[in-house]
Amino acid sequence: MPDIHFDRYYRYDDLTRLLHAYAEENPNLVMIHSIGKSHEDRDIWLLTVTNSETGSAEEKPALWVDGNIHATEVSASAACPYHLNTLVTQYGKDENITRCLDTRAFYICPRINPDGAELALATNRDSFAPAPVPIPTTKTLLRASPMKTSTATAASSQCEFPTPMVPGNLTLMNPVC
Repeated sequence: MPDIHFDRYYRYDDLTRLLHAYAEENPNLVMIHSIGKSHEDRDIWLLTVTNSETGSAEEKPALWVDGNIHATEVSASAACPYHLNTLVTQYGKDENITRCLDTRAFYICPRINPDGAELALATNRDSFAPAPVPIPTTKTLLRASPMKTSTATAASSQCEFPTPMVPGNLTLMNPVC
C-alpha cells in the first residue's frame, strides 16, 4: 500500500503520486484517469473503484464521491483518499466492502478544484486571503444593518472547467449495498 498519512493535507503532486500508487498496486480494484484539466492545466483525477473481475464499472450501480470543490474546503480531499484506502485495504477482509466492490462501482474524485487547493495550501497565503472575517456573535448580528454586515471581501477567480466526462451509469441510489 502507498505510504499515506491521514493527519495532513497533501499538495497536488503528492496526492497525484498517492492516487497513482493505489491504481498501480491494485489494478483489479482501482483505475485512474483524468476527467479534465484545471485552469492552471492540472489534471482532475477520477478513480474508479470496483472489482473488475466481477464485471465492468459501467455495468454496475455506482456511487460518486468528490471533494475539494471550493478552494479552502480541503478536508474532503483527505476524506476521499481515506475512503479509497478503506475500500482497498478491507476488500477480501470485510464482507460488506467485498460485496460492495463485487457488485458496485465507486467513482472518487478527491480534488475537483486542484488550483484552488494549491492556493489554499500554499505556505504564503497572504497573496490571496483577505483579513480573517470574525465569526459573528448574537451581539454583532443584532447591531448589523441589513445592507452592511461586513467590509471584508473574498478573493475571486474566474476558472472555467471543462464539462467533466463521467460514466453514464451514475444514478441516485441507496448508498447501502
